[in-house]
Amino acid sequence: MFKNRDLKDLIIVDNAVYSFGAQLANGVPITPFKDDKEDREFEYLQNYLNILKDYDDMRELNKEAFKMEQVYQFKLEPYI
Repeated sequence: MFKNRDLKDLIIVDNAVYSFGAQLANGVPITPFKDDKEDREFEYLQNYLNILKDYDDMRELNKEAFKMEQVYQFKLEPYI
């Protein structure tokens, strides 16, 4: 839980989408690490974070890069 933080400045990096499901625009999905010496995911993440730092609202780039809201777009109304 985060208090006194503006969501435009917050990123959540996780390999499980449900970890940032309530704030999809703040999520950065990452593949799990499994003792693979060839794994480059943290290098990719570092490059992405270096780009994000130049955005006033990092959610703009996240929405464009990952399209999480489109992938996980569903309506609960028929089921409630």
